[in-house]
Amino acid sequence: MAVIAAGLSRFIKHLGLANGTVEVVHASQEASFNRPVTPGETLEIRATLKSNAERRGSRFATVEMLFVDESGKEVASASSLILVNAT
Repeated sequence: MAVIAAGLSRFIKHLGLANGTVEVVHASQEASFNRPVTPGETLEIRATLKSNAERRGSRFATVEMLFVDESGKEVASASSLILVNAT
């Protein structure tokens, strides 16, 4: 699961949400692995913002990620719901 958390963290930073001006809460996550990840293995992470809605001053975003090895084979996939609150 560490590989999933690392991918989500990088995507949150890429979106500019981890800059200290907002609070990001990881609300839920579903993950599926097709095989174990080998230590030192290089993976490409393809992340997509699937939904982005605002309710009561908070933003709810669903992020879907696909983890692919160097041969192009899917290693894992994940879907995460994050809650973003301005601080």
